Parts: sequence; structure tokens; C-alpha cells
Amino acid sequence: MKPLSRRQRQVIVLAANGYTNAGIARHLGIHRNTVDRHFAEAYANLGARDRANAVALAYRRGDIGPDDIATPNQQQEAAA
Repeated sequence: MKPLSRRQRQVIVLAANGYTNAGIARHLGIHRNTVDRHFAEAYANLGARDRANAVALAYRRGDIGPDDIATPNQQQEAAA
């Protein structure tokens, strides 16, 4: 398995925090098709089947950690 790029890690972290692809695109200021491409590349690098599997594999191999994932209270505070 290849390491994730900085942008692939960003989209995985945002997915782990409940963002949709459209939400990720808005948050990062990129086109949704670019988000789709980053996910496809991340899936290939991780050997993942889908979004949830990519988040789980990234977590398992240490690409993301517990501090990257906000609790519901933290998400509400960030939105306010």
C-alpha cells in the first residue's frame, strides 16, 4: 500500500467527520469531480472498497487518528 497524499488524507478526514463529497469540495474550495478523483486514488492506495472502508483502513494504518475525528459536540461548536 502506498502512502496517502496530503490531499487524499484531507478528504478521508473530512469523510470521517461526516462531510459529503459536495461538502468536502466546498470546504476545500475545489470541484466535486476533483474530490471524486482524490477518493478514487485514496481507495487504490489503501486497497479500499468504498468510503467507509477507506476511513477504517486509514485509521487502522495510522494515516488518521482519534484527534482527526470530531465528536458530535465538537462538530456543533465548529458550525456555530
